[in-house]
Amino acid sequence: MYNIYMRKLRPYILSLIYFLVFIALFDTSYLTYKHFFEPYAQCSLGLFGDCGAVLKSQYSVLFGIPLAMLGLVHYIYLGLLVQAVRTMGDMFYKRLLFIQSAIGFVLSIYFAYLQFFIIKSLCQYCLLSALISFALYFFIRAQYEQDYRIFILEKIGFIYKLIGKPLFFLLPAEWVHEQAMWWGKKMGSFSRIYLFFSKIFSYQYPSLQQKRANISFQNPIGLSAGYDYEASFPHILPSFGFGFETIGTISNLPFEGNKKPRLGRLA
Repeated sequence: MYNIYMRKLRPYILSLIYFLVFIALFDTSYLTYKHFFEPYAQCSLGLFGDCGAVLKSQYSVLFGIPLAMLGLVHYIYLGLLVQAVRTMGDMFYKRLLFIQSAIGFVLSIYFAYLQFFIIKSLCQYCLLSALISFALYFFIRAQYEQDYRIFILEKIGFIYKLIGKPLFFLLPAEWVHEQAMWWGKKMGSFSRIYLFFSKIFSYQYPSLQQKRANISFQNPIGLSAGYDYEASFPHILPSFGFGFETIGTISNLPFEGNKKPRLGRLA
């Protein structure tokens, strides 16, 4: 459903991003003015509560700087990045745009939490800023969908090299292998997990498709024989971008196998 709406909005997304940035600049400028020139202002609107209580709270200032002013700087920087991406299309600026919009998204969740559960009073202008940050985060992702996907894969690769691989290499190879098969079989039984990983890792392109021995392959990347000897991965591998798998070796009767340790690693 989300993708359907985004496809319909795609011709207008960039204009929406500019419009939302403009509204956010106006909103945060107004809140900054309220902080410096009307510090005791009340703006009770019934359902929203007293935004003055929010603007006067200890959470409205960070290191002596009003959060509204920091928000203003955030949206100015975000707007400049949008313009830089539009005019130059450089991947470096796109990455900065993805990071900055994600920062605004996460902080907006935190500030909304403070209003609802800690301060227990709502500021309609602050909530508007949070909603704009939410919308900008998703619209920016939709506008630069393919570039964002590449960015996600780069982050996953970086985290794997920094944390995942060193951790796995500290653990016994056989145990890691058995865990991979167990989790692969579990994940393959849940369609939602399959769809989630497919959006990140799966890639299809006509020139990669081949037909061999009356079998259609989506791409030439496969898992060779020897790893999945219990047929644990057939349902989950396509969502990770694999085009085929060879299952085995398969024996007529079960047997224990060679003495352990029987698996090694090539660093």
